[in-house]
Amino acid sequence: MHNIITEFCIKNFKCFGPDEQKVRVRPFNLIIGRNNSGKSAIVDAISYVTQKDSKYDRSHYFLGSAEPTIYLTTKLTEDVLRSVFRENTSGGNLGGDHWRDNGIHLLNSEVTWNFSSPNVLEFARISYSETADKLIRKHNLATIQERYLGQIINAAHSHYRPSLSRRVNAERMILPEEDSPNMDVMPDGTGITNIIQRFINKTHLDRNIIEGQLLGALNTVFTPDATFTRITCMQSESTGKWEIYLHEKNKGEIALSNSGCGIKTTIFVLAELHLIPRLKNLSVDKIVYCFEELENNLHPALLRRLLKYIYNQTVEKKSTCFLTTHSNIAIDQYSTDPNSQILHVTHNETTASVLSVSTRINTNNLLNDLDVRASDLLQSNCVLWVEGPSDRAYLSAWIQRQYGGSIQEGYHYQFVFYGGRILSHLTAEEDSDGIEIFRVNRHSIVICDSDKRSDDSEINETKRRISLELQENGAFCWITEGREIENYLDPEVLLETMGIEVKSPRLIGQFEKIEDYLSEIDPKAGKRYLKNKSLYSSRYASLIHKHKFRAPLDLAVKLREIYQYILKANRVPEHISP
Repeated sequence: MHNIITEFCIKNFKCFGPDEQKVRVRPFNLIIGRNNSGKSAIVDAISYVTQKDSKYDRSHYFLGSAEPTIYLTTKLTEDVLRSVFRENTSGGNLGGDHWRDNGIHLLNSEVTWNFSSPNVLEFARISYSETADKLIRKHNLATIQERYLGQIINAAHSHYRPSLSRRVNAERMILPEEDSPNMDVMPDGTGITNIIQRFINKTHLDRNIIEGQLLGALNTVFTPDATFTRITCMQSESTGKWEIYLHEKNKGEIALSNSGCGIKTTIFVLAELHLIPRLKNLSVDKIVYCFEELENNLHPALLRRLLKYIYNQTVEKKSTCFLTTHSNIAIDQYSTDPNSQILHVTHNETTASVLSVSTRINTNNLLNDLDVRASDLLQSNCVLWVEGPSDRAYLSAWIQRQYGGSIQEGYHYQFVFYGGRILSHLTAEEDSDGIEIFRVNRHSIVICDSDKRSDDSEINETKRRISLELQENGAFCWITEGREIENYLDPEVLLETMGIEVKSPRLIGQFEKIEDYLSEIDPKAGKRYLKNKSLYSSRYASLIHKHKFRAPLDLAVKLREIYQYILKANRVPEHISP
């Protein structure tokens, strides 16, 4: 849907009132809000526009009286426009060649239509691209809209409308089932057992999909908690019903009815991702997945892995996913991801509204709605304590650059800022008057600037104490070999970040102040960097992948130690890429 429908808009649909609620579509969309705020109504709207022969009934009407409206928006591409404006065709109201002189100028314009029913499509608006100005000046705009936009909308709708939405309800269960030729799955999980057993037992279906794709996906999500060697189905002699059995390494054969709800939810989701497209003979890029409250009965670590698996499948196969959730884990994982967005749904006791979260104020309101507390950091698998935002940006960029995304911020680890002198109040000792590091998270790494001016300079007492305490408790402290984190920066990336052109710049000295290094190149650059450290560190992180990675001083060694510590905290073997 994200590569076909760029936006949908809801008006007078269920709890959404007369004010249009617009949602720009991305591959991975998290819908978050309080109970009864309207999250499921968004999923209902998606289901409506992806169903054949959809018709509004009174349950869809806002307050039971106002007629619903759902708008769809798409960006016009060459395939759609060529079906309306044909090359080597001329005459009519358009002068010249219909395609080369007319249709081509509408490329990348966005057209919106009202989806009131499958057979009634009404033009709503068009946002013309810059190249469309030529066409608009050449012809009367009313003529273009009257004669051709109807054809454009019909072509766009038939070409780009998603084929199908697949839904997993918040209330779900996988139960033993009788053999049935009905090869479909209901949103509550009915049909899952029947489909899996038929794939295994019927000769016209490929059992390798179960033994290969489904089993492999299950182990990807459950590693390192469990390893499954087989998925089978057996029929009860007394009831005639089939049941799914999992063969777990070192535990033998276990009936799914004797397993927890977490594994049932995971199998349900994986069946939707791998089995349904094969059964329905569907192109995956035209499927919209709607998963509701997957966190129900899932351990936080399992939820993280399941969400990551869904995300990877969505992006790789160019499908679209909407997830309703109350979990702050999803916010941590995807709040800054370019393929994702967080949609905050609220209700003022009269109407619902939806807002894409993009500012700190929006995020605070969202966290307040979910009643997220600072103690939720305890759920993170590993915490990296750093002095401030620029240190976090550099370290995160180096980790991603060095280890190719095999560990990810928000998924495998989080950052906490301790800010300068606050370090003196931190301690890794129990029953202390200070701020106990392990009360925040038992897997902690503290990273400190050495602040050394020369080889002979001493590390201050606070940093020596923190390092020793962490070491005695099996944790990890990195006191930089360079003066500060900035002494590890690649000068080519740094200068590009600041818009300074220097051919083959020298390395930053081990104990050199970053502002002195920059001021030597440009007298104003040092102060400019200090004033905008957070901005420049973010830019640096976005540019680092363009350059060969350099690791001066002890950077490579310490990144390796951090990487191994994070893997251990996540209980992931180093040879496995999560």
